[in-house]
Amino acid sequence: MATTNPLMPQDDLEAWGDKPSHGRLLLWLGVLNGLFVGVAISLGAWGGEFYRLADLPVARPFGGLGMSSLLILLVCTLAGWLTVRLRKFWITVPSWVVTAVLITIIIANTSTTLQTTAVWLADRRFWGLPIYPSTEAIPLVTYLLTGLFLTLALFLLSLFQETRLQDIGREFLGGHRPGLVAWLRFILPLLIVAGAGAITSNIFPNPFGTSLGLVNHTIQVARAYEGDLFALGLEEGNNYAGINAVRDQLDGGYTINIGSVNEATGTIVVVAYFESGVWIKCLLVNEQLSFCEDASQPYTAGFAHLLTGEPLPDDCQGCLPRVSAEWTDWLAAQGAHFTDELLMTRQAAEGSYILMRAESGDGRYALECWFNGISPTYLESCEEVD
Repeated sequence: MATTNPLMPQDDLEAWGDKPSHGRLLLWLGVLNGLFVGVAISLGAWGGEFYRLADLPVARPFGGLGMSSLLILLVCTLAGWLTVRLRKFWITVPSWVVTAVLITIIIANTSTTLQTTAVWLADRRFWGLPIYPSTEAIPLVTYLLTGLFLTLALFLLSLFQETRLQDIGREFLGGHRPGLVAWLRFILPLLIVAGAGAITSNIFPNPFGTSLGLVNHTIQVARAYEGDLFALGLEEGNNYAGINAVRDQLDGGYTINIGSVNEATGTIVVVAYFESGVWIKCLLVNEQLSFCEDASQPYTAGFAHLLTGEPLPDDCQGCLPRVSAEWTDWLAAQGAHFTDELLMTRQAAEGSYILMRAESGDGRYALECWFNGISPTYLESCEEVD
């Protein structure tokens, strides 16, 4: 009795009827297979992160994750179409291996390059600014090693792709719709792919959900709990006392965002912007809250000092932005426009980049300046605006 090699193209499907129509069916199933593979990897890699971010007060919570997922879907769908279109074993397997490497690169750069790109697309004022830069370049060999589980999963799936597609393709013959069992046979192998996606994302974790969730939880606890935050922190294993310095300023609605990420030192700065105008930053070290403090002074008191020479507050420590001599002279020259009253507002904020507006009390003159950096803060550029 002849045996069937699952690694080679099988023509059973075409032999049962009209070749062109069955070829189109296989092509459609190949695209569907690629799409399902992409969905499985995206859910495995980012499902938990989507869930964590969904309930957090973040202005654009899914920017980088959304772009990452869309790229994964695109790459997998293209691989599914190409491998079925050509139907060559020596093309199918390498194509899915290359796809695994590309997906590993996508996952690794989600919290940096893709998150930055999402900001650029959402707000053109930030276009070209390195909002979330990578601290170091990742060599290709690192992607190959860290994506090993994903590569193995897609390699195994590619070996039996032809058999899987023809099994469910037979269910469509004669106008029949595949039953539950047929779909389960088609989809269940994707659980392995989803698991590989989860492993890969753990190697390149996205710090947004966990870090933002911790700061949001700390703010909620500080608002609701009337007792000693230090004692509560000892009970629950969280440094709630780190927010004591700004505990009396946490009223009203707010949004939170990642200010900066330093992978080398394991530090993350989360910034919270309150509707009341309060503006705080919290330092996290190895996913544990260290402290929170007022974050507005470099952009308000320090900015005002550069414009008008207004004395700095007594509690100002490091609140004067670092600025070049050229911009120092330019700002001092504009100070004549703000002799009566100076109105300062935050226009935009993403990562460590802040756009501030200074306007005269009569509304006849205004300028905007870009700041960058959490500690220290740099004034990078300014321009007059209408």
